[in-house]
Amino acid sequence: MKEFLTIREASHPEHLGRSESWIRAAIRLGKIQYEKAGNMILINRNEINSVMRKPPVISRKEMHNL
Repeated sequence: MKEFLTIREASHPEHLGRSESWIRAAIRLGKIQYEKAGNMILINRNEINSVMRKPPVISRKEMHNL
């Protein structure tokens, strides 16, 4: 099992089950912690499990950067 997942992998139903846009917005807002490896954004599996237990609320304004 991989320790880190990309945004695309994290968006799958067996993980977060949210859109890639939602995950990017949560990262931009500081609601999901991440690490960068070159130009890739990686999310630790422990962070994914934490978000699955208590998903952050992201308003429409926050989602679309209004």
